[in-house]
Amino acid sequence: LGIPSLGELVDVKLSEDADPATLPSRLNAVTLQGIRFLEAARLGDNDRALGRVVAASVFAARLPASADVDAGVSL
Repeated sequence: LGIPSLGELVDVKLSEDADPATLPSRLNAVTLQGIRFLEAARLGDNDRALGRVVAASVFAARLPASADVDAGVSL
């Protein structure tokens, strides 16, 4: 969406079995500059998808000094 972030969670299905302990380093070796994989976990068949278990998020925004904060934002 064009919105930068400091971290993302992803949930993927792999075509081959991979060791969660070594997967982040394998992905980091072939991913784009600026993207870093920190952790991996194997989910079981009965585990819920990531989008169903994230209960809350924290967002922060920095406005330019010239922004009229009193004008508010309508969504």
